[in-house]
Amino acid sequence: MSASVSIVTPAASHPLLLDDVKLFLRIDASDEDSLLSMLLSAATEYVEGHVGQALITQTRKLTLDKFPADWTDWIRLPYPPLSSVSSVKYYYDETLTIWDSANYEVDTDDTPGRIRPSCGNTWPSTDDRLGAVEITYVCGYGASYTSVPNTLRVALMQLVHDWYTDRTAEGKSTTGYERLITAASHGGYLL
Repeated sequence: MSASVSIVTPAASHPLLLDDVKLFLRIDASDEDSLLSMLLSAATEYVEGHVGQALITQTRKLTLDKFPADWTDWIRLPYPPLSSVSSVKYYYDETLTIWDSANYEVDTDDTPGRIRPSCGNTWPSTDDRLGAVEITYVCGYGASYTSVPNTLRVALMQLVHDWYTDRTAEGKSTTGYERLITAASHGGYLL
């Protein structure tokens, strides 16, 4: 089954304060703030992709070609932690239909979060087409940088440090970053 994930509403803030990054780098001046902000944005995208987690609250959309064949099969929603499911939509008779939330249950405690039909319901039939199912959901540790686990925050600072101090095209990361990411992730999800 083909699947893709896109960002509907990006995080409203960074998982680190620029002042914290500057303190970590021992930078007092503000003449490189825009560069540091760009590096922080890139490091955030890199870390989220590397560990498969959303750091700050954001809305994502999972697009599938169809629902699972068995009603007992869960659909796992990438980029945990899952906060909520906003909508489940599907194409049937060439019409995009919203599936009532009473028809499915959401498990936000599992990692990654998941959904399946509630008791007595089955997955709806869909048109045979690409992108027949759209699940929109909210994920991330929280709206504030303080919600992000410290290990991931330090990994971000280490990565920004590496990119800031070594501006070569090699793109190598230090063992410090690798150790932090390994400690923070297990199978792509934070323990």
